[in-house]
Parts: sequence; structure tokens; C-alpha cells
Amino acid sequence: MKIQRHRPDNSDRSSRGQHQPSRFNLAAVALGVSLLLLLGSGWLKSGGLKLAISGIAAVLLAGALVKIFRDLNFSSPRLLNGSPRQLAWIRILVCLTAFVFTVIEDLPSFSSLPAAMQNRHQLFHLLTILPGPSTLLSTPYLLGALQWTTATLLFLGLIGFQTRTTLFLGGLGFFLIQAILRNYSYLFHAGLVPLYLLLVISWTPCAATWSVDRWLNRRKPQPSARLIGFSVYACYAVMAVIYFVSGLSKLRESGLDWFRGENIEQKLVMDALEPIFLDYKWKASLWLVQHHAPDYIFAIIGAIGLIVELGYISVLFSRTARIIMPAAAFGVHLGILLFQHILFLDLLVLQFIFLEVDRILIFLQRHFWPECRIRDVCSLSGRLGLAHRILPA
Repeated sequence: MKIQRHRPDNSDRSSRGQHQPSRFNLAAVALGVSLLLLLGSGWLKSGGLKLAISGIAAVLLAGALVKIFRDLNFSSPRLLNGSPRQLAWIRILVCLTAFVFTVIEDLPSFSSLPAAMQNRHQLFHLLTILPGPSTLLSTPYLLGALQWTTATLLFLGLIGFQTRTTLFLGGLGFFLIQAILRNYSYLFHAGLVPLYLLLVISWTPCAATWSVDRWLNRRKPQPSARLIGFSVYACYAVMAVIYFVSGLSKLRESGLDWFRGENIEQKLVMDALEPIFLDYKWKASLWLVQHHAPDYIFAIIGAIGLIVELGYISVLFSRTARIIMPAAAFGVHLGILLFQHILFLDLLVLQFIFLEVDRILIFLQRHFWPECRIRDVCSLSGRLGLAHRILPA
């Protein structure tokens, strides 16, 4: 006996498939309009009109993002590699970067600096008027305790022990250390990216694998694939937004004059006169200025940096961009190190969070660890859609 099962005709399936994309396109349009409104308000003078446009754009932006995130399938390998290993890899790199930035400082020596050197603008004023922070800044032992307690917490987060607690407390300690450094100097961006990522990743299930917590509690069920994928996407969004906003700030400050060779030449000279990190007598950027390099050379230098920053937002939408843009950004920062002797260690290291570790593990297991169980390789490749490349037909 045959059982006749009802199958929807083409009209039913087409109408059902068109409903969700139309809503998604509407949210994408709202997202674009909100971004244009925010960009336009940035050129307005402060006043009621600017505040009103910014408020409307912010509400529209929040609604569009909520709608887009609810419709996206973060567990799909077509969107991104949202695996527990990828999230654990991000945790390790972020904690390692923040750990290095913590231990290289001589925080207790800041207690001997005069109070007149402190930055009293905006929130930095709280470090000088509140009783707790003011006592901390004047006591070398407390500063040393803050530094090494934070380093210990970051190391525990790196190995995945009591991960959420150590990441959250380590992030707060790292935030306070970065605030103290800027309190006695100026607002610089080295160390900000790992700080933002720490504050985000502490709320994710990043200890689902490659962690002491997982080793101690192997029977704990794995988080949902959608949650893992969203967590990885959130970390990527932090990097993308930082670069994109950095590019927009250049356009807002200089406009199209940013592409003029004279503008870039002036900025290179200003950076060369400030020994930011590596103070060498010879710098390639100064050599270009001294030998009167053509303006188009400086224009190309500025255009490449701006294109990379503005194009970095594409890592949120394309897996190909997650290969090209981090490599391009790594090349830009490496060029800055070679030409200007300015080291952005965090931005160099954190480009590797886009490295798809599952594909690397599959490659290593196929070529160097043939004794590994084939089912482990297949289970790993199944989430990436690579099973047909591993098993023979």
C-alpha cells in the first residue's frame, strides 16, 4: 500500500520562501538608512537637529540589527565557522594579547609620578577625586597587586579555568590598568581592541572546548550551535566596527583631502617627530619626505590604509573577506612598523582570530596524524561542509 504524502506545490514553496527574505531586505534597508543618518548628523553642528537625527537613527539602527540577527542562521557554515574550537581559539588569542600588554608595564612606578601629570578630563577625573582610585595611584604595592592579579586572571582565562569569572574580572582589571596608563599620558588606541574583546567574550560559552573547565566536566552538554556561532560573530563584529569607525573618522576629519599627498606627508612627519614606541634615528617615512617623493606615493599610502579600514566591515558578510581583509590589515600594520617604527602588537596578533582552526586541524589530521580516528575527522569536517573532500566517493 502506498501512502500519498502532501507535497506543497511550487507556488506554496515560493511564497513561503519569499516572505522571510523580504523582511530581511527591509531590515537591511533600515540599517543602511540609519547609517546614512548617523553619518549625516556627524557633519552637523551640535544642536537640537543633530540630537533628533542621531536619536532617530540610533533607534532605527537598533531595530534593524535586532531583526537581522534574529533572521540570520549563525549555525550555518555558509555564514561563518561558528564552532566551539573557533570560539576557544579567539579566547586564547585575546587573553594572550591582554596578558602580554599587562606584564610588560611597570605599573608600580606610576605611584612616583607627580599628580600634575594626571589627565583630569572627562572620566579620568574620577581617578583623582574618589578615595579608592586615588589611594591606588599613590601606593606602589597596590598597583603591583592590581597588575599581577590581572595577569593571573587573564592566564586562567587563557587556559579556561573558571572561565567566565576569570575573564570578567580580568577584563575589569585590564580596563583599570589601561585607564591608569592613559591617565598619565594621552588617549592612545593600543590595548583597546583586546579590552573590548575581553568584555564581549566573557559573556560567551568560550570554554566549551580547549579549556580546563571542559576537561573537569566532560559530561556537560555542549552549547547550541546557534549560540556558538553568534558568539564568534560578535567577536568578529568588534574588530569590524573598530576598523570601520576608524576609517569614517579619517573621512570626517579630512574629507576627500585625506587622499591628497600633502596631507599624508604632513601626518607622516608629525608621527615621526613623536617617539611613540620604537625611537630610531632613521625612518623610511622621513626618508621619503627628505627625498621629495612624488605626491602620488603618499596618496597611495593613505588610500591603501583607508580602503582596508572601510572594507574591513565586509568580514561580517563574506567568508572570502575574512581571508583577504585580515591579511591586508596585517600587511598595513607591518608596513607601519617597518616604515614608521610604530608597533601595533594587538592589531597584528588579533588578525589571527579569523584563522579557521577547524580547517587547519583537518589538514593536520589528514597529512600528519593519519592514526587519528576517521570519524573524528568527519565529525569535524561535517560542520564545515568538507566531508566530500575527505572521504572517497
